[in-house]
Amino acid sequence: MDELERAKSHIEGRRFEKKAQSINKCIDILNALTSSLEFETGGELVVNLSRLYDHCVYRLYEASGELSAEKIDEVMLILSNLREGWEGLSGKLG
Repeated sequence: MDELERAKSHIEGRRFEKKAQSINKCIDILNALTSSLEFETGGELVVNLSRLYDHCVYRLYEASGELSAEKIDEVMLILSNLREGWEGLSGKLG
C-alpha cells in the first residue's frame, strides 16, 4: 500500500520516472502474488483472486498511461478490502 501511495504522489507531483518505478514495483508484487497461487488445488477462490490481481495490474497500467491518481485509489480500495477480508478470516480461525 505504501508503494501505491508513492505512485499516486508521483503522479500528482508529475515525477514521471519515479511514478513508473513505483507502478512497476506494484505490478511486480501483484504478479508475484498471482504466481504464488495454487491453481491445481485452490479451486474457484484461486481463480477469482487471479482475476482480481489481473484487474489491479490492468488498472495500474491505465493509471500510469493516463496519469490517473483515481485509478490508483481504485486499486488501493480493492486491495484494502481484500486485506480486511483475509484479516477477518484469520481472526475467526484463530
